[in-house]
Amino acid sequence: SAGQSFALKSNFSAAMYYYSNGISFLGTDCWCDDVQLCLGLYHGAVLSSFVLGEADKVEWYAQQVIDHVPFEDTIGVQTFVLKSLSQSDRHHECVSRGIGILRQLNVQISLAPSNENILNTMASTASMASQY
Repeated sequence: SAGQSFALKSNFSAAMYYYSNGISFLGTDCWCDDVQLCLGLYHGAVLSSFVLGEADKVEWYAQQVIDHVPFEDTIGVQTFVLKSLSQSDRHHECVSRGIGILRQLNVQISLAPSNENILNTMASTASMASQY
């Protein structure tokens, strides 16, 4: 797509223009009609918004993905939301959301973890994250 072409050239303003226009042409049932097209456009919009420092747009586009596809297909956009929250000094929200994501990945977070628990959790998180 044109958005991908401009993103590959690091012209994220132009990429965002094409992603947002592509999204505007989608119908109201777009997630039912062509999930992969929607996922590609919205993921591109999340990435472009993140690079442009537009945290509110990162969250909005990511939420559209989160609302319409299985959790496993949202990991990519969830990562950008967490990074965006952190860069916006919204650390408490970032940690809370990150813990929620880890719990959905069946990573149990203890309120008073031992050193062994911390190391095991870090290892399993790294293993899971390497799959994406």
